[in-house]
Amino acid sequence: MIYKPYEIGEKKMVKKAVILARGLGTRMQKQAEVEIDEENKELVDKGLKGMILFNERPFLDYVISNLLRAGFEDICLVIGPEHDIIRNYYSDVSKRNKDRFKISFAIQEKPIGTANAVLAAEKFSGDEEFIVLNSDNLYGDKALKILKDTKNKFVMPLYNLDSLIKKSNIEEERKRKFGIVQFQGKVLKKIIEKPENPDEFAQDGKIYVNMNIFKFGKEIFDACRNVKPGNKGEYLIVDAVSNIAKKQDFFVCPVDEGVLDLTSRKDIDSIKRYLEKEKLEF
Repeated sequence: MIYKPYEIGEKKMVKKAVILARGLGTRMQKQAEVEIDEENKELVDKGLKGMILFNERPFLDYVISNLLRAGFEDICLVIGPEHDIIRNYYSDVSKRNKDRFKISFAIQEKPIGTANAVLAAEKFSGDEEFIVLNSDNLYGDKALKILKDTKNKFVMPLYNLDSLIKKSNIEEERKRKFGIVQFQGKVLKKIIEKPENPDEFAQDGKIYVNMNIFKFGKEIFDACRNVKPGNKGEYLIVDAVSNIAKKQDFFVCPVDEGVLDLTSRKDIDSIKRYLEKEKLEF
């Protein structure tokens, strides 16, 4: 049995969200036999996934819109020093909507991994609890509201892999690309990164995966500082999560919904179909 990480009536009401938008987008930059419309070609070639247009709006607009719908008001984009396109566009968005929400920026000087990207947002979060999510994933209302309302400091949504594939643009062939989550009751035990045979790690007959969305307290920053680089020289947030889980309870919560994943060029057309009638909050 998997338990909910919060109790009804005891809500924390987290306001801050950190979006990791610094990645190089190397898989997006790889050439493939996929036709790209002219307005997106330059963005795709530069790997600027969050700025790729859907219905004439950047993908990040949809990510931020879902955050606003869930009740988040203070948003930080972690970007690179060279990302003037992102900074200029969202500075203007923030100014035009200053009475409703705020967008600020944190600079990750070099693209050396997600743990280092979270560290860049330390000043933004201060002592407050906050959530972290990817800029190239569109998460649903259920996961965002759970993270916003939970009283627990450290929480990770659990995605049932079969449901994720059925309700997303994620294909069966990418089954081995996810981190598999091992848990006991309501508490995280281990994340196994990209196992060759994910079925070996099924629990209750289901495979649960991490989609790189979390709620954190300020202790995450020391955990990020203590992360050791992996084979590619990157400092990964999942390793910081594992560091926290060794010291205190890191709660997990099942989420039966999809996540739109904008990883490569071939994802663009499939996401267009999902977002065709999507209404934005700004």
